[in-house]
Amino acid sequence: LEAEPEESCSSEMTPAEKANFKLFKIAEELMTTEDTYVCGLELLVIDLRQALEEANKEGRCKLDGDTMKKIFSILPEIYGIHLKMLKELKERLGQWETKQRIGDIMLSFAPFLKVYANFTLNFEQAIQTIADLTKHDKKFHALIKAFESQPKCRMLGIAHFMLEPVQRIPRYKLLLVDYLKKLPQDSEDLPDTEKALVLVSAAADHANGMMKELENFTQMMLVQTSLVDKGNFAQPGRSLVRHGILMKSSRKSFQQRHFFLFNDILLHCAPVNGSPFGEGGLYKIRDRLPVYDLQLDEPLVSPLPNSFMVISVHRSICLAANSEDEKREWMGVLQECIKEARQRIQNMHRASLDANGEGAEADGGPSTQQLGMVAPVWVHDQSTSMCMDCADTFTVLRRRHHCRCCGKVVCSNCSTNTIYLEYCKRKERVCDSCYTKLGGDVSKTAKKKQKKTEGPGVREIKGYDVDSNLTGYLQLKSGRSWKRYWFQVKDLALFWYKAPEDVVATGNQPLPGLTLELVKKGNDGTDREYCFKVFHKNVTTLVFSADSEDEQDRWMKVLGDAISGNL
Repeated sequence: LEAEPEESCSSEMTPAEKANFKLFKIAEELMTTEDTYVCGLELLVIDLRQALEEANKEGRCKLDGDTMKKIFSILPEIYGIHLKMLKELKERLGQWETKQRIGDIMLSFAPFLKVYANFTLNFEQAIQTIADLTKHDKKFHALIKAFESQPKCRMLGIAHFMLEPVQRIPRYKLLLVDYLKKLPQDSEDLPDTEKALVLVSAAADHANGMMKELENFTQMMLVQTSLVDKGNFAQPGRSLVRHGILMKSSRKSFQQRHFFLFNDILLHCAPVNGSPFGEGGLYKIRDRLPVYDLQLDEPLVSPLPNSFMVISVHRSICLAANSEDEKREWMGVLQECIKEARQRIQNMHRASLDANGEGAEADGGPSTQQLGMVAPVWVHDQSTSMCMDCADTFTVLRRRHHCRCCGKVVCSNCSTNTIYLEYCKRKERVCDSCYTKLGGDVSKTAKKKQKKTEGPGVREIKGYDVDSNLTGYLQLKSGRSWKRYWFQVKDLALFWYKAPEDVVATGNQPLPGLTLELVKKGNDGTDREYCFKVFHKNVTTLVFSADSEDEQDRWMKVLGDAISGNL
């Protein structure tokens, strides 16, 4: 912290005059910042208190004496101390030519800084009281908003001014350290400044620790005021790690959702009645997921890019970030929170995965291999055009049904049974495959399966295979129009599907012996960029269009290798 740059000192000054000038500028900064600080205290102690008392008398809000005491705590005493300190600093700056010292003033007021310990103890209660009143009392909320809109508040909230007392003490330490560095060794102010710095440093160290806790508490209160749900989230040991907007995949659509990640829980929230996202928005909690219970995974196929899955015993969801970097950041902080939460539980000897009371596994999380024990992530309706069991195509009459055990999309014929699922503690509709694995009576299921028609595809191979060489969406030219399909290169052949999770291909084309060429816009009847084709003189030409040049290069490389038999 430098009070004033070198160029502010005149070149005609002697070294002693330059040193004195710098000391003066530090003292001046101490006085001007103290003036600003006292104005902030006055805003709370005088202006806000007067506004609340007047509103109370007029019946615009109801605040008893205990509530007022909780809000203002010992702020009046702090205000009185610093008002007197400001007066002495101003007088000293006016006498600087004859009395160049501030250490004596700081030393005389340093013992009074002990009162800040009581302030920090009552700070959370004050902020909690204001937050509760703002959330549940519309008249009080309107009063605070009107007060904060005044020019003297400088577009800052009440919480900002309430936090300033804790932030002020470390500022004293920085200024005194800089002042002491520039004091001559023979200065009369040296002993007082050194003593004052010891006392202020002790108070500042305590304040710095409290600031971290208070900043976290303030964040927690901002979250709590944005939630319409009842409950106190500002609990001891809980801290806000990250929050933001992610796309959530539901059965038929995608919705923006706000997620609040704490060190112990993940809140999945939706806006209330068209409320905007971001500052000022109101949210309703959809899910509260304990962090220690979570597992993360990446879907093999997803309708949205940058997707990842959050899996827990009671609720599993597929989310998508705006970018790959944002996705990695979310997964990174989630994984770290999961690790720390499980470690805390293990340290408290409360973590155990088996009924015999033996030690927990290394990761401490639920096993997704146990069908019925963990809520599945549902396959999106758009990800498949056919039953994922029998391959019958879905129509207006043949509707989609989700297996509550594995999350697959199946037809009614393949999901006629219900069975008890441990994760939801009730019977739910499941597909025949899961019903069999869970020990259900499969005799009726087997009889019905004999009546199923075979799928319309040309080959029974799933739309996504971990052993495939490349998968993704491309546009396929069909006459004068284009159709979007999911494509897969596997076993030196190209397969295409109406949706990624289809179990039977709509079409296929063996690749060896074909020719691959780049197609410029306008050639071969194309009206798009990033086109290419595979053809043979005796085989119908297939013309494709990719979404980007990178995608085009990637597909042409893999197709070229498959055509030459190098895969």
